Amino acid sequence: ATIGSIMLLDERKEYLTIEAAIGLDDKIVKNTHLPIGASIAGYVAKTGEALVVKDVENDERFKRINKERYGPASLLCAPLKIKNNVLGVINMAHKEGGVVFTEDDLRLLTTFASQAAVAVDDAYQFEKSRRRLTEFEILHEIQGELHSISSLTSFRQILVEKLRRVFSIDYAIWFTVDRKETTVVPDGAVGKTDIPLTESGKIDLSRIDRGAISLRDINLDMFDIEDITKLSLFFSEKLRENEHYPSPKNAFMAVPIVRSGELAHVFCIGANTDQAYNDDDISLAELVISQAAVLFEKERAVLNATRLMTMGNMISEISHDLRKPLTSIKGGLQILRERWPELAEESEFFTSVDEEIHRMNLLVRELVDFSNPNRYETTTFDLRQIILRASDLIGPDLRKRGIVFKPSFSEAPWEIMANRNQVFEVFLNLFMNAVEAMSEGGVLRVKGMIEKPEHKKQEYLAIKVTDTGVGIKKENLSRIFERYYTTKETGTGLGLAVVERIISAHNGTLAVKSVEGEGTTFIVYFPFER
Repeated sequence: ATIGSIMLLDERKEYLTIEAAIGLDDKIVKNTHLPIGASIAGYVAKTGEALVVKDVENDERFKRINKERYGPASLLCAPLKIKNNVLGVINMAHKEGGVVFTEDDLRLLTTFASQAAVAVDDAYQFEKSRRRLTEFEILHEIQGELHSISSLTSFRQILVEKLRRVFSIDYAIWFTVDRKETTVVPDGAVGKTDIPLTESGKIDLSRIDRGAISLRDINLDMFDIEDITKLSLFFSEKLRENEHYPSPKNAFMAVPIVRSGELAHVFCIGANTDQAYNDDDISLAELVISQAAVLFEKERAVLNATRLMTMGNMISEISHDLRKPLTSIKGGLQILRERWPELAEESEFFTSVDEEIHRMNLLVRELVDFSNPNRYETTTFDLRQIILRASDLIGPDLRKRGIVFKPSFSEAPWEIMANRNQVFEVFLNLFMNAVEAMSEGGVLRVKGMIEKPEHKKQEYLAIKVTDTGVGIKKENLSRIFERYYTTKETGTGLGLAVVERIISAHNGTLAVKSVEGEGTTFIVYFPFER
């Protein structure tokens, strides 16, 4: 025959592509994506039965489809089949001498096809084993190199270099999810693109920094963030809409990195080719990126813990040394007050220095607490008992101001593992703030329940502390957790900052709602296990 080709099915068995050919134009070989069931080859792939066509042009089933490719000629097509699994087909056309293919020719081709199917299947199995081995090699190499990786940028570059050993990658862009703003923000990029973003053709991160992608078009709680196909389609459309990004071709994937059930990062990979990534490429990228990210975070956590221990020892020594000069300054200031009382009363200098000494003492105390490992010891206790204990401590203030305390707790696993003293400090701070906000009396409600915080996918133990006080001005609401920010004349601005830090240290979260003149609600969320 003067024309021959081997066509193989894609992994999803949806279409055939020409993998080897003789006598066909290169454009036909490159551009053929034949749906299963269509044309002669698609028909044979679908039925699994070999076929001889005496004259393609006059065959009612196939002539309109195949005229342009084969012309008026006889044709053979046999399936590449192993254990009733069709891998593809082998085609032969234009028999030498212009004669028609016979049934004997078909039987001979079917025999060849059977042997070829075994070879193709062996090659598939070998490739799968080789790729699996490569996966383990890459993960082993990454784990061995983690201790020497100094930054997140280096880690990402290493990931791209490793994956390039398996499939083509021309560029990669990393996004971090900002759930508060409902966007994904680019925070790293490597590689080149066919659309030059710089004179050298490299991706210019300073330009794509301006290209945050909005997630408001999708409901993150409903969107299947682990579905790479959907995520890739969404990101490829968004990148095409934005001139700051390379325009993705068929070879593109968006790999999600999920933390605690939430989308934390998206790793976009692309190549300047029309040959799409196959399922093995995508599954390999997903495995390597997700596992490597976990390993990297664990390595960083161990390193940070070591650094914190060293820093804690150093801070403890510095804090101890700071206390002596502060005590001396405070004593010296007192002597000056006694020696020149009139000057001390008239000058704001003494008051200002007093306040700064007090603030520095608070800072030193914070440093000492931070460096004290016992401060972070955790035990298992009933959260309700700690809340009621804190309310007992402010009982005299509640009675003095005519404030009614109303606690209520829904049925829930209230036993949590945390630092008892720190949790006590959280609610004591919140209760004291509520008391100060209700100088004319009111109601302090504490409601415990299981609830899912906004922007979270999992449920938490929720404690709502609600007062009927003066509320917080809208312009101040966003700053109340800032250190040293206060609207009180005698406040230090540390109370809510400490609350926020403690909750974060326990992997919890904090929310606040307030209406000026009506009251404020603080919601404290603790993770729990059922």
